[in-house]
Amino acid sequence: MFKIGLWMHVIQELKQGVQLKKIKLDFHPVKYDLTPFDMLLEDIRTQRYKLKEVRVNEKTIQSVKKDPHDLILELIRSKPPLKSVSTHYV
Repeated sequence: MFKIGLWMHVIQELKQGVQLKKIKLDFHPVKYDLTPFDMLLEDIRTQRYKLKEVRVNEKTIQSVKKDPHDLILELIRSKPPLKSVSTHYV
C-alpha cells in the first residue's frame, strides 16, 4: 500500500511539472579497449589482412550438400550394434 501512495505522489508531481536541478559532475568518460570481436571487425573493415583462396574438393561439397537428417541416420547406422546386458553377466 505504501508503494501505491508513493507512486501516486510521483505521478502527481509529474503532472504539475517537476523542476530539475542543475548539477555539476566531475568525472571523465572511461575509455575502454576494444573487445576481440571489435578488433576483428575493425581488421575486416580496414582490410588489414588478405584472405587466401580456399580450394574445395568434391568430397567436401558432397558432405555439405547432404541433408542433416541423412547425416544423423548415417552416423547411427555406422555405430556397432548394442549388446544385451545378459551377455555381460554370464
